[in-house]
Amino acid sequence: MPTPPEAVNGTPDGALTAAAGVNRPAGTLEAQLAEAYRPLHKSFLYIIGAYYAYVTIAHFTDETGANLLILASISALTTLLAAVTLWLIRYHKLPRHRVEAAITALCLFMLANVAAYQLLHYTPAKMVYYSLLAVAFGMAATSRHLLLVSVVASLGCMLATAWWFEPAALGTYLSIAVASGVVSIGVSTLLRGVIVREVAARMHAASVADEALAVSAENARLAKIDPLTGLPNRRHFFDAIKQQLARRSGHLGTVAGVLDLDGFKAINDLSGHTMGDYVLLEVAERLKQPGPPAHVEALVARIGGDEFGILLTGVASEDDIHTFAAALAERLSEPFRLAGVPAKLSGSTGFSWARADDTVAGLIERADYAAGEAKRHARGHALVFGPHHERSIVRERQMERLLLSDRLEQELYPVLQPIVEMPGRRTLGYEVLARWRSPQLGEVSPAEFVPLAERLGQVNRITVAMATHAARIARQLPADLRLSINLSPRDLAAVDDTARLLAALAAEGNVDRLTFEITETAMIDNIGDTNAALSRLRQLGARIALDDFGIGQSSLSRIHSLPLDCIKIDRSFVRTISEDETSRAILRAVLDLAGNLGLSCVIEGIEATEQLSALQAMGATMFQGYLFARPMPADEVLALHVAAA
Repeated sequence: MPTPPEAVNGTPDGALTAAAGVNRPAGTLEAQLAEAYRPLHKSFLYIIGAYYAYVTIAHFTDETGANLLILASISALTTLLAAVTLWLIRYHKLPRHRVEAAITALCLFMLANVAAYQLLHYTPAKMVYYSLLAVAFGMAATSRHLLLVSVVASLGCMLATAWWFEPAALGTYLSIAVASGVVSIGVSTLLRGVIVREVAARMHAASVADEALAVSAENARLAKIDPLTGLPNRRHFFDAIKQQLARRSGHLGTVAGVLDLDGFKAINDLSGHTMGDYVLLEVAERLKQPGPPAHVEALVARIGGDEFGILLTGVASEDDIHTFAAALAERLSEPFRLAGVPAKLSGSTGFSWARADDTVAGLIERADYAAGEAKRHARGHALVFGPHHERSIVRERQMERLLLSDRLEQELYPVLQPIVEMPGRRTLGYEVLARWRSPQLGEVSPAEFVPLAERLGQVNRITVAMATHAARIARQLPADLRLSINLSPRDLAAVDDTARLLAALAAEGNVDRLTFEITETAMIDNIGDTNAALSRLRQLGARIALDDFGIGQSSLSRIHSLPLDCIKIDRSFVRTISEDETSRAILRAVLDLAGNLGLSCVIEGIEATEQLSALQAMGATMFQGYLFARPMPADEVLALHVAAA
């Protein structure tokens, strides 16, 4: 078992070590004490070396024969030992126990000088040298062990010399010895206490600084870690890309990717954020797994709610990207267990090669664009950004500028697609669809400009323009025909947008001829705001239809809570009605549901007579689709009704 550290002023050195920092390595206090004593020892050794060099020279003038040999040898050895010890302390920074051994040896040589001189030339006046040595030894001692040995040796020699040469004066010398011992021990204790406290304070300050550095380093690490998944966060990811691009030829073989989870929002909304967090954790664990190809290094980070960033280095070809993406998709395709129920997710991923003059923002923008394209056109798969995407971005940027211009409403125009009742093919009304004829871009598909307007916060301008057109067209149509207008989630969630729509409707009138269609997404996102906005529309006389029913995540309880008049079944069920019994069962169930709730039901996407016949056999009576008519300009519709009248 190791020996406990010695006590200093009643406080163990070990306690000082603990006070100075519990994480310090053993022996640090010893090293610090040796360092603190080093200036004192150097001064002591300079003085001793100089003094005994002088004494050696003096012996050659004062002594002869054997006395000269003995005294000069001892003083010369003392001088040499002082010089060697000084050199070792100054240039080799000896540990404290070796310094203590050297100082002990030097003290004994100094004591030998006085004892030898007194034995050869006893002089009562020079007995004081023993006391001076005791005090000097006390000042130089780095431990109580050295202090006691050197003080006892010097004062013991003084008493032995007195007993040998002046027995009668032994009592007097005993008193001098006791006084000298007390002074020596007192001086040593006070000096050592000051040094130890200084060392402890210095070590404590160093410990505090180390802890501050450790905390700072930990904070810096945590600042780059996503707290939920433990993956690198957005900041870390962007820094890693920046460092990679900053390397010479760092762009070569470097690919950035953005992965956007498909279907996560529905899980988060319906199952709650706790279950959503569980899914994100599981996704992160799967993304952490190394994947092929082996020569490609991958960094995966969480850069958004359900978005993950991917940095690939060492990529040799586009095949490497697709190999990596395929392995990623395979890991994500495994079902997730949510409260014992399996759920499927996928990830739409976009990749972009780094370029020689690339920036982090430019590289991520391209990857993000490719991810968006994958989500829209190749859901669950990966796309690599190419020249055609570059052209699309240029067009999109131009569209953004034009969508923000003051002339947008003047360039928008409506087309109308009939909603018919069968049998008899009687027209019940029309759905008003937005079209955009731009002087710069020509005819722009709504599949292009509507999602972009949503992202830019401009979709309400389109809604208000179409509602205004619809109210004006309604005045020119027979009174039994209704016009339907699509509402975006933002129209219902943003108070200002809702107010702008209501003001436009109040100014135009004919609101009782209008039906507003909402999607299940709008209903789920903001059920409270949605209900409030729809109720205000109902108060103006409008009707409400739930559009694209069946492709969202709405529950029957939520449908029942909304002020609905109509359900419109999505075309995806119609497309597979001939060969898919599940689609037929769902259609029958929804038709029964609508009937039981007193709601009318329109089935969209009718393109073939076989589909129409099958649906009529199920009891459906209201339809919309290309089988009856494609969307037509408003002037053409009005002309048809004028001719019919």
